[in-house]
Parts: sequence; structure tokens; C-alpha cells
Amino acid sequence: MKINYESLFNRCSRFSRKWMVLSNSLIAIAALNSFFNTAFVIFGHFDYIEYQALTDRLLLLSFGCIGVAVLLILVSLYAAHKLRSE
Repeated sequence: MKINYESLFNRCSRFSRKWMVLSNSLIAIAALNSFFNTAFVIFGHFDYIEYQALTDRLLLLSFGCIGVAVLLILVSLYAAHKLRSE
């Protein structure tokens, strides 16, 4: 069975972009949560503060998404190397 490296390269590139977009969205939500927490502290509404654990979990998920995207990029680089050598 022969691997179609061009198809592998295209799919990995596309999926790595999607994982990076997901990571950027999670980082934006975490930043928005931190912003609102800071605003609530400034205005003295301590009851509305969501704890830092939510932001930490979102950032951890985003770094996981970046890790998956990096793995997909490495696979696409391997496929590109194989395409050049053929």
C-alpha cells in the first residue's frame, strides 16, 4: 500500500490550521475572563469574580491544541520532504 503524500500534506496542513484557530479562540476567552475579573475587582464587585482556575484550564487546553497542531505540522513537513525526494 502506497501512501499518498500530497493528500497527507494537504490534510495535515488544513487540520493544523483548524487546531491553531481553536487555540486562539480559547486564549481569547481566557483573556476576556481575566479582563472581566480585573474590572470586577476595580469596581468592587467581588461576588462576580470567576476564579483563576477557569483561565488556567482554558490556557492549558489552548497549549494542548498548539501541541496537536505542531504534531500535524511535523507530519506535513515529513510528507513534503517525501514529495521532494520522489
